[in-house]
Amino acid sequence: MSRPWPRRGARVLLLLLVTGCVQAWQPLPSPTPDTLGARAIVEVRDADGRRLRLHGVRFEGDSLSGVPTVRPPDCDSCRVRVSAAARRTARVAEVGDRRVGELWLFALPFAVALWLVTGGSD
Repeated sequence: MSRPWPRRGARVLLLLLVTGCVQAWQPLPSPTPDTLGARAIVEVRDADGRRLRLHGVRFEGDSLSGVPTVRPPDCDSCRVRVSAAARRTARVAEVGDRRVGELWLFALPFAVALWLVTGGSD
């Protein structure tokens, strides 16, 4: 006799664990605020569709400046300026607490073990 409910329930739990750590992107507010939250990331796309993700963003007139997310936010020599004319779209997301990364150290092995115990891809 097959027990589909525990497997289905485990998959729903796995889905909830994964979707709980997704960033919620929103359009950049207009008029732009003077500052954003300390954990805010702004994603800018230019006319060619290239994407640039910045943190430590400052707004100056019609342009914004920020540091690419691969660099520390206090790196002033890494700061990039993007004018309003150069950007096609811009959106913002608040990054969760740093403990989310620590959560993955527990959640990922737990999710794999749960997947294996419930029968994998049945």
